[in-house]
Amino acid sequence: MTWNRKLSSFLIGAFLVLALAACGNESEGDVAAVVNGTEISMDEFNQNYESQKERLSQSIDMTDELETTLKKDIIDLLINTELVLQKAEEENIKAPEEKVNEQFNGLKEQIGEDKFTKALEENNVTEEEAKEGIRENLLIEQYFKENTESAKVTEKELQDAYEQMKKDYEETRKQTEEEMPEVPKFEDAKQNLEQQLLREKEMEQQQNVVNKLREESEIDIKVEA
Repeated sequence: MTWNRKLSSFLIGAFLVLALAACGNESEGDVAAVVNGTEISMDEFNQNYESQKERLSQSIDMTDELETTLKKDIIDLLINTELVLQKAEEENIKAPEEKVNEQFNGLKEQIGEDKFTKALEENNVTEEEAKEGIRENLLIEQYFKENTESAKVTEKELQDAYEQMKKDYEETRKQTEEEMPEVPKFEDAKQNLEQQLLREKEMEQQQNVVNKLREESEIDIKVEA
């Protein structure tokens, strides 16, 4: 697991999408963190940090506080990625090659072959590295599937979420001068609310799994946030 994760992405709690670009950080040294004896390079950290900083700066002002938070989020994400991949390997979880190719070709078709190729070139990513990112995502998804319970949402939870949605809507309407559409009826909003609550529960379970892995692991963070 020493390759540079240039297109790796997944969700654990509020995980970010990783897409590497250029590097450059004030932290010194070649190693950002060591996870159970496996090093995460400073180059990998820097590239992820700069990529996300550039993306965020297009919509918000990056204060020192936000930059510190982003650094912490990035190193935590890289550590959590490494932990889950280590555990997936330990449990002999595999990502079928045909599924990797299926997702790779599906992504290329969705984006368009020319745009897809250009995106790889702009990020200095080879097709094999892109496939490796997909392979790791599949391993992570399968690990969580095997180590979490199936999430369920009760009718009461749906009703509570709907009432909260109406409350938030009313507060927003009071604060804006623009005309807003009516709040959808419960039955019309139910499906979207259920999907949202299910995802929140899945992410919470995933975070609990990662927290347990971190407690059981030897982690040495060397990057300065």
